[in-house]
Amino acid sequence: MPRTLRIRVAENPGQITSLRYANTWSARLGGKLIGSGYCLNRMEAEEQALDLVTPDEVDEVEIVEALIKD
Repeated sequence: MPRTLRIRVAENPGQITSLRYANTWSARLGGKLIGSGYCLNRMEAEEQALDLVTPDEVDEVEIVEALIKD
């Protein structure tokens, strides 16, 4: 069964005190939440999420950029 690591990145809607909190991310592997946090950009989100899994657990990586509407 292929296991997709889906990383969702969204702009932080709150007051930003530092650029490292500019975006939030969450990662799901096979539908199960495996982690979340803050990041500067999508590349950093991907690096942080990949630190949570081993290469044999993941067949595909999908990054979704979510838009937050006011």
